[in-house]
This record gives sequence, structure tokens and C-alpha cells, in this order.
Amino acid sequence: MHNEAKRFARDDYDILLIVTRATRKVVGTAGEAPDHVQLVDGPDAVDDVTVRDESKVIWLSRPR
Repeated sequence: MHNEAKRFARDDYDILLIVTRATRKVVGTAGEAPDHVQLVDGPDAVDDVTVRDESKVIWLSRPR
């Protein structure tokens, strides 16, 4: 997940990181591209998401 975050950030994507809780891996991934990553921890968090360009949004999640 770290490499994907870095790659999409390099291409100037907004990255929505879908999480169930903030584990060390999640925090580490978000730290790879803090200007591009937004943590989304449930349906209520979607209302707080903002993106700069709707054609350049990607979502990542960590498999269980």
C-alpha cells in the first residue's frame, strides 16, 4: 500500500485511504503522501472528503 500511495501522489492524485481503524501501517501509508491522503473511516467520514479534481481520485484499502 505504501508504494501505491507514493505512486499516485507523484501523479498528483487525491488518495482516499479507506480504514476501519488507524493502525501503524495505515498511519505509515498516510505519512508517505500527507498532502494527498485523506483517511475515510466510515460512511459518515465521506461528507468530509474534498477532492481537487474528480478525474484524479483513487481509493486504497488494506486487506483484512
